[in-house]
Amino acid sequence: MKISIKILVLTFILSATSACVMQSREETFQATMRAYEQVLRWRKIEKVNQFRKKPLVFSGIAKERFKNIKVTDYEVINIENKTALSNIVTVDIKYYHEQYARVSTIQDRQEWHFDEAMHVWYISSPLPNF
Repeated sequence: MKISIKILVLTFILSATSACVMQSREETFQATMRAYEQVLRWRKIEKVNQFRKKPLVFSGIAKERFKNIKVTDYEVINIENKTALSNIVTVDIKYYHEQYARVSTIQDRQEWHFDEAMHVWYISSPLPNF
């Protein structure tokens, strides 16, 4: 009887701990996605690599082009959990290029991966093609 109670308590503790880890990972993912959105909205191309394991290298032309883009709306359409450690996010982004003053919409498919050692989410897909 004592053994079954101990097993039951141990099972409960392990389940609760697992749920906390999953919740923490989900909260971290939501916060990371919001921060990435802000980088795109505020045209902070130099901060994009904070969300990447493998940094992108930007030419002067790419930096200037990005500075002319203004994101007006960023709407998460779908989050698909591929695994516990990776998500595919579909985002509709409305933007305009300051030279042309025309609003356009693109659908961005983002691939996010969780680094268990660092407890950080990284994006592996390219920047949106504005």
